[in-house]
Amino acid sequence: MQQTKYNVTAEQIAIDLETLTDGIFEAVTERRNHFLVLTFTNGQRFRIIVQEQTSPQNS
Repeated sequence: MQQTKYNVTAEQIAIDLETLTDGIFEAVTERRNHFLVLTFTNGQRFRIIVQEQTSPQNS
């Protein structure tokens, strides 16, 4: 199978994540540029950042 090269953006991934979280979490989702803010009914808030990593880093 031949692989096709393509480019994705951080914005596209953030939109996909927002779509996926709808219906999975009982939270209000707010998208701001390249990150999502999830606010749960118990008051907890999380920020999920989507950022391209352009150089390898040690794990």
